Amino acid sequence: MAKKRHGAEQIIPKLREAEVELARGLKVPQVYKKLEVTEQTYYRWRKKYGGLRMNQAKRLKDLERENARLKKLLAVGILSRSDDGGHTWDDRTRFFNDLQGHYHPCEPRLCEMQDDRVVALVWMLDDVGQRSHTNHVIVSHDGGATWSDPIDTGIRGQASNLIHLEGDLLLSIHSHRETDDVGLFVYVIDFAGDAWRIVEQEKIWGNAPSMKVGTYATMGQTLKFGQPSLLPVGDGEILATHWAIEDCQGKILSHRLRVAP
Repeated sequence: MAKKRHGAEQIIPKLREAEVELARGLKVPQVYKKLEVTEQTYYRWRKKYGGLRMNQAKRLKDLERENARLKKLLAVGILSRSDDGGHTWDDRTRFFNDLQGHYHPCEPRLCEMQDDRVVALVWMLDDVGQRSHTNHVIVSHDGGATWSDPIDTGIRGQASNLIHLEGDLLLSIHSHRETDDVGLFVYVIDFAGDAWRIVEQEKIWGNAPSMKVGTYATMGQTLKFGQPSLLPVGDGEILATHWAIEDCQGKILSHRLRVAP
């Protein structure tokens, strides 16, 4: 037999009835039996609706629905595009969309490889599991009008960035803040056929255990470095920059890199 589901409009009067019976001297087990619910259900109702009036319960339901709607919006990556040199912009393009609302792309970074071939690298957050996922990339072959499904890079990074080297080669940089080997890593990537293949990797900074982030919920309180970027500066050299807290001071650090042909 299926369990009867109660809405707020049925639960609140029942809780009022329970209050009356308790005031008359009935014990709690007698009350929830009279209400024809289990002990677990009774206490769950009290925790959620105890002390609420009907209009307050309706407001609570409205807030829950709005919260669910906003979570789905977080699971969308929206791209602003201009086809006239920046005079007008169109924000109807979605480069990422999780219909289930479980994942959302954080701090996306875009890189144009060849004409109309654009790659977006994102820090993927799992809102259901309350954890960071591996970095993912999404690809467009029409200048950002349409996008592929997310491609798993297999890299346990958070804030990241990337630039185009030549041909199908990319250089990416990732903040490793949850793994045992904490620090900033760069990767040479062969992206032929839109497949993410690591050619070479190098750690360029870090490895301080105190810089490892805590839980998903407290991450904002424990961040010690991030926002990496890459900039070609000529003669085959690339400037990598990021922020970090060292010796109780916030700093902008830079590293000169050279990628061998």
